[in-house]
Amino acid sequence: MPGSLNILRVHGAVVPVGLPVGGIKFDAFTLIFSELVIKGWLVATRPQVEDFTKVVAKFGIKNRVTTVTIDEAPKLPDMYMDPHLKGRLVLKFGSFGPTC
Repeated sequence: MPGSLNILRVHGAVVPVGLPVGGIKFDAFTLIFSELVIKGWLVATRPQVEDFTKVVAKFGIKNRVTTVTIDEAPKLPDMYMDPHLKGRLVLKFGSFGPTC
């Protein structure tokens, strides 16, 4: 996440996904002087996630996520506007987190 703050525009927002073991580090100078926002919340409790996982398995629900690296970011507008796009586009920063 540290690098992601540097590419946000003034008043931009970043939403961390998941809870990294080492916590989240960021540059306070960039955060304050660019008037950025870091948003986060607990999406569900453990029992809710377990129930949801059972529903997903029972009905064979599939997600459609296309992961794009920072090097591929210039392609995102065209990918987003493609009428055949299914699911979500995810911009991945760095080498942390799962690969979709």
